[in-house]
Amino acid sequence: KYGGTLRWAVYPDSAHFDLAQNTSVVNSTFQMMLYNGILRYNPNDAGNTIIGDLAESWDISEDGKTWTFPFREGVKFTDGAVLTADDVVATWARIFDPPVGVNMPRGAIYNAYDPSVRAVDPLTVEFNFEKAPPKGVMLNGFALEWHGIFQKATLDKYDNDLKRDGKEVPTTGAFKFESYLVGEVWKNERNPDYWNDGLPFLDAVWLFPTSNSATRSATLLARQVDFAQTITPAVADRLIDEGEMTVERFSSYSFGAA
Repeated sequence: KYGGTLRWAVYPDSAHFDLAQNTSVVNSTFQMMLYNGILRYNPNDAGNTIIGDLAESWDISEDGKTWTFPFREGVKFTDGAVLTADDVVATWARIFDPPVGVNMPRGAIYNAYDPSVRAVDPLTVEFNFEKAPPKGVMLNGFALEWHGIFQKATLDKYDNDLKRDGKEVPTTGAFKFESYLVGEVWKNERNPDYWNDGLPFLDAVWLFPTSNSATRSATLLARQVDFAQTITPAVADRLIDEGEMTVERFSSYSFGAA
């Protein structure tokens, strides 16, 4: 079903606008839908498998040290530029070896295996590791939502640090940034030129920052939003009793939340 705006009660305001430098979902929830990574968790099986995102497939050498990714042809950033292997290399070179003042909090996942990255041709990227990483560890690492692909020209323009201006940089995702009013609402709108035909279904996603689970719960109860996560158990029970909304319980890192 196409159309409509999803109103989503999320965590507090993003501390800054560089997706890869974010340290938690509190910051990155606003931006994840704007980007694509190399791989992604499969949305059709609740993330139990990993599938290609911007990469069409992947090949791992027999010794496990070389990982090769051919990328989709014709993927465009929201400024009209076509994605190339150079964008992927620039994105991941920053993760592996960030400049002074730039923090890559998940870089240790990869750097334990002494990685490097290079472009094989305009649409093929090769990762090489001095020590072969465990396959499962690296597949999950390449699928992490914080590691969306940035445009090389953008990284060059801002000296590899997008903390101030990252919210308005060109992106490839299903949605593109529309506007942000601190403390009130972050608005993302449908990307009409998204490479994945037929997606997204929604016209827009509006994210409302909240300070805690009680606030999210109250916002949901008042029907001011359509969706919220990590709400209080009491409100979850009440919503189940009312029967108007679907409630899913899940294992959460948030104490006293559902």
